[in-house]
Amino acid sequence: MRETGIVIKNDGNSIDVQMQPSGECGSCGACFIDKAKLQVLSVSQQFKVQPGEIVEIEVNPAFAIQSAFLIFLLPLLVMIICYYIFQANVHLPGLNDVHTGIIGALIGLILSYIGVFLYDRHLLKLKTDRSIRIIRVVKST
Repeated sequence: MRETGIVIKNDGNSIDVQMQPSGECGSCGACFIDKAKLQVLSVSQQFKVQPGEIVEIEVNPAFAIQSAFLIFLLPLLVMIICYYIFQANVHLPGLNDVHTGIIGALIGLILSYIGVFLYDRHLLKLKTDRSIRIIRVVKST
């Protein structure tokens, strides 16, 4: 996926690019970006650009697929696995196996979302994201 934006800062370590999410970004819905507002991306890349220049940014498609898997499929898989584990191995007094499996599925769903949240925080601390990069300068000032 490619987007364009305006460079607002280049301090040598990272480049801040301000952009308006396009139609592709708006139709995805994988993240909770407010499509009506300008967004600022911090790109960890060495690229000779000056503030005010318009650049083209590319988001690695593998990153988009990995994000979709972590957000949507992983919690579903964990929920199904926990359902069967709880149904077969955990016996709670007063509940049959189906109800125990449902409780296990809910616990698995909650734990998977906590795991995704903690993994996201871990990635923010690393700041070594190479999935977003500047491809070219569209218009110089």
